[in-house]
Amino acid sequence: FPVTIALFNVKYLNSAQTAALGITLMQVSIALSDFNAVLRMTTLAAGFGLIVSAALASASSLPRTSVSQIVLIALALAIGFEALSALSGHLVFEPKLIAFRLICYALLFSGVLIGLVTTVGGGRTLSDWSSTLTVTLIAVAAPFTWNSLQGFVSTSTARASFMDSSPVALGFSSGSVAIAALAIALRSSKVFDYIIGTIGFGAWLVICLQSGSRGALLSLFLSSALLSGLSFANAPKRIAPLLLIVLALGAGRVALADNVTEQVIYVIKRFESILSFETDASIAGGAHSRAYLLEHNLSLPGLLLLGGEGFDPDAYPHNFEVEALVRLGAPIALIFITVVIFLLWTMIRVLRAQGVGVGVAVVFAMGLFTFFNSQTNMMWEFLRPLWLCLGLAFGMVVAQKTTV
Repeated sequence: FPVTIALFNVKYLNSAQTAALGITLMQVSIALSDFNAVLRMTTLAAGFGLIVSAALASASSLPRTSVSQIVLIALALAIGFEALSALSGHLVFEPKLIAFRLICYALLFSGVLIGLVTTVGGGRTLSDWSSTLTVTLIAVAAPFTWNSLQGFVSTSTARASFMDSSPVALGFSSGSVAIAALAIALRSSKVFDYIIGTIGFGAWLVICLQSGSRGALLSLFLSSALLSGLSFANAPKRIAPLLLIVLALGAGRVALADNVTEQVIYVIKRFESILSFETDASIAGGAHSRAYLLEHNLSLPGLLLLGGEGFDPDAYPHNFEVEALVRLGAPIALIFITVVIFLLWTMIRVLRAQGVGVGVAVVFAMGLFTFFNSQTNMMWEFLRPLWLCLGLAFGMVVAQKTTV
């Protein structure tokens, strides 16, 4: 079935829509962690396969010389980063993180290839089928995730999680799926997509709320507000009904589930601690990791050139920019962050454009959410939507097919 979907998408749909479906599948797979291991791995592999297939389809329409140059540059950058990581001891020998980095490399450069053949208003007109499949997948996956959460709720903290993952991972995955559903609801021309997308957004918003992850919730709020504002000119009548449906769905979930009310109260208390300038264990842990890594690595003479020493996965910087400084060194980190900010601004301007495709909107919306979330949580190896959308934005800029 996944192979059939991949072949159908690559043949009949434009590559950005295929990539949107693929990255959504990959993020949904995280939220299916404890429901069924085989289903999770199948979903992850299918999503990754779709993106790679879309990249190969894009490459087939480009000159061979251009593709060869991109491949050589990709290999040079990947090998260079791994060598830099090896010199500074950044977990390069941990098999799980090596695999995750390889996936991120593939997503980044798949995005570049897809972006080179993507236009803001172009593409074939079968996006309705792709967006409908994506949003239906999002809506159908929500009940399975809810069912998995019911047995794995910590009574001491009232935060939903899975057996083998943290509430932060649940908040990140559910938030990224929620923003994908919102992008489809606001950008698709089909009424079905709007209704199911709104329901999917509300469902995954509640799951994100149950995780108690403040970083994910704030990131979802910021990215949702930004996406709604950028979409208002194109769909002003969609915002108010969407909010009403989401509120009704959330109230129903809270009323029908035994533990959700307790979780909502706990989340409110966690945000109250921020407003009252209290420092809990979570805030203190992230702040301590950032302060230690900065203080320790700034004293190293090699930081300005090669980056600092490696860090433990449990004590990572908890900030995208600090991680760039520690991993890359000050000069390269400054260039890299500047490029990232430029590409993020490019995404925002593309989302403002008339006629932007649903696939592009989904990938960019998930990327913006992931970037916001990376300010407080998640190592680089876990930022899959961000790497895909940075590659897509870079490819579109290089191809000079946008007005940005």
